[in-house]
Amino acid sequence: DERGKTTITSVVDETYNGLEWSRTEGKDIVKVTLKDILPPGESTKIHITYKVKLPPNKYTPYGYDNKGDYYLKDWYLTPAVYDGKWHLYSNKNLEDLYMDVTNTVINFKFPDSLFLASNFDITSESSFPNGQFAQLKGNLQRG
Repeated sequence: DERGKTTITSVVDETYNGLEWSRTEGKDIVKVTLKDILPPGESTKIHITYKVKLPPNKYTPYGYDNKGDYYLKDWYLTPAVYDGKWHLYSNKNLEDLYMDVTNTVINFKFPDSLFLASNFDITSESSFPNGQFAQLKGNLQRG
């Protein structure tokens, strides 16, 4: 299968209690149900652990090429914006990202043979047998 895929292993709140989640009919949008209603103007933290299978860059400029290089854009999960109505965003269209201010931390594991370049801040890096780890942090503004 040449399609990309996201496999979610856990969704928890800021106190690490499990949250209910489901995929929409198109399977490209994830719905997370909070334990309590989030009042307007308030924020919460949601921790989602998942793996991403990247597609080849055969149909778009993003994914991996035949030299083993990876090109990523809007590949990680982002919360939908609610401003009186929901603005749902699907990665099926790579040019329509609509997001609010978010603070994002990504723990990224990748092979030794790759080099990581990102517009996120790299807050920590380490090596382990046959791989590397980097923590990326980004404060994203409405786009």
